[in-house]
Amino acid sequence: MVDEATYREACELKYNYAYGIDLRDWDLYRSILADELVIDFRSIGYRDVMHITADAWIAEVRKLMDGLDASHHQMSGCIVTEDATHGADELVMRTYVTAQHILRTPSRADRFYQIGGWYDDRLRCIDGTLRFTRITLNQTWAWGDSAVMKDAARRGRDIAN
Repeated sequence: MVDEATYREACELKYNYAYGIDLRDWDLYRSILADELVIDFRSIGYRDVMHITADAWIAEVRKLMDGLDASHHQMSGCIVTEDATHGADELVMRTYVTAQHILRTPSRADRFYQIGGWYDDRLRCIDGTLRFTRITLNQTWAWGDSAVMKDAARRGRDIAN
């Protein structure tokens, strides 16, 4: 088990993950990530586990998020433990998530897509601060208009160009 201060720091890191995405505060989002990441989003359609730089991951996330009109990631139930093989050098965290995605289209009602599940993450202390080194999303359910995500990604690419 980790001490209370470490637990609080790890949970706040996950909350900043949500704030960074939802507020489109890419500097905040970058501040919580290690320079090199392992991302496993296969549960939402990515084909492979990615070994990627933080900046490349942020560019990937922005392709979708910048195309949405709003999002709301709600995190709860943080469980933080020391990794059995690395001890205090590496933490393992599970956090439940519900994420709402909203797309507004002229002359139509707002379109919503919501997912739920949990994150399994790994964190490491780098230069005195906890950072995510691995982020795994385990989506277990979805509700609403799944086309919101494709339409938002298309809109996000148009914004970038």
